[in-house]
Amino acid sequence: MSIERQFSRSIKQIERMPQKALYRQTKLITKRFDMLLTPKKGGAKGSMGKKVAREILWFFASILIGFLLGFIFYSIIAHFYYDFLVKASHVMGSVINFYYFLFIVAFVGIYVVRAVNWAIKLTLQK
Repeated sequence: MSIERQFSRSIKQIERMPQKALYRQTKLITKRFDMLLTPKKGGAKGSMGKKVAREILWFFASILIGFLLGFIFYSIIAHFYYDFLVKASHVMGSVINFYYFLFIVAFVGIYVVRAVNWAIKLTLQK
């Protein structure tokens, strides 16, 4: 009797062993998926990546907005201050160079506004 009991216990252990191992593996995998899918809270690495991505997005957006604002400034100057446009394009060398100058002014202006906005946010938070 004791041999049968011992033998049956060992068979049950062998049968249960793969189930336990499978259960542990699935539990471990689900924990990993949960960690991957849930956003990190206060993680320095995650927030730094978001900041870099946001700055890259703002850089390209400010290039597009800068070209649009440069064209708007150029159109306003060409429509209302034609004499100034002629003098400025003569000083710059061509009309295209004057347009590029207006683009650079608009691009820098966007970042100045962003810096002022950032400073105001910092002063209001404290």
